[in-house]
Amino acid sequence: RKRLEGLVCVSMSLDDFYLTRREQVALAEGHASNDLLQVRGNAGTHDVPLAMKLISEVKSGGGSGELRVPCYDKTAFEGKGDRHDESKWRTYDTAKVDIVLYEGWMQGFTSVEDDEGLDEIHSGIGEVNEILRGYDDMWALMDVWLVIQVKQLDCIYGWRLQAEKAMKEKFGQDKGMSDDEVKAFVDKYIPAYKAYLPQLYDSDKHVQNLGCGSKEDVFMFEVDSTRSPVG
Repeated sequence: RKRLEGLVCVSMSLDDFYLTRREQVALAEGHASNDLLQVRGNAGTHDVPLAMKLISEVKSGGGSGELRVPCYDKTAFEGKGDRHDESKWRTYDTAKVDIVLYEGWMQGFTSVEDDEGLDEIHSGIGEVNEILRGYDDMWALMDVWLVIQVKQLDCIYGWRLQAEKAMKEKFGQDKGMSDDEVKAFVDKYIPAYKAYLPQLYDSDKHVQNLGCGSKEDVFMFEVDSTRSPVG
């Protein structure tokens, strides 16, 4: 929790709401022919109802008065991940929360209506596209959007390697994934980037698709491979 100009800010990540390992395995087995759903990351691998419940409670100031945010352990099961036990979830008083910073790699991704060309990106992205429609109500709960743009998707591989190495330094070299496993892992994300970034970066479509009041509710800026702002 951070205090900024008298406002209490709580940060949450879409990653916090990944399915449990058991649920992820069941999802993968149920979509065995779609390698995009064999690992966490794409639409379908999140507990959207839980995320919406927590966000709605904060916005209404209601609920139990206690905001319990799940935590995800990316080191579990040799890097495949699992949700932490509830005893390790973060707890906040909803009455004292003014702002929720809700971040995620695919925040704001909306399904492509004309999906005829999706198979050219990846054979499994069409199924992900259908699942993604179920995220629209969650995006509609957002009041303001901050979109960080990148021009070259290759930098995503480097960033994920950095994150994995930092995690290993903290938790031990036997935790997490190897470099080759990280690359294979990120490969599962690239089709969604290719399918959904164009309309995410289009401010007119962003406002239309996400139900924002106006372009004033959407802030965009670009970063380079070092995460430094461009321009």
